[in-house]
Amino acid sequence: MPRRNPKVAVAGAAAVTLVLGLAAGALLGSRLGGSAGAVSLHVNGAMALTVFCGSTTVHSDGTDVDFLARDEPCEVEAALSPVMPVRGQLYVTSPGAYRCTRDGTVLICSGPE
Repeated sequence: MPRRNPKVAVAGAAAVTLVLGLAAGALLGSRLGGSAGAVSLHVNGAMALTVFCGSTTVHSDGTDVDFLARDEPCEVEAALSPVMPVRGQLYVTSPGAYRCTRDGTVLICSGPE
């Protein structure tokens, strides 16, 4: 009976471990929310910002707000004057800095930068 090379056996075990680890990481990442994380949002000229992400609402005075996002779109409301709020959708693809700009009566959000 031919003798197995120990290097081949170790390489095979390492390959199986790598494949199982990648599969487990992909499964957990999709279940835990791959696009979840800390988000910093900036809206030029805003007097106040409110972000609605599912059941969570975050409010901030001024042009910047920080919040934790999950795998769901967020609604952003920016008060650009005492009587004129504008709204837009923010789709968080990964943690980071996002920016919304006014386009007529809506906000167009992009990022991360």
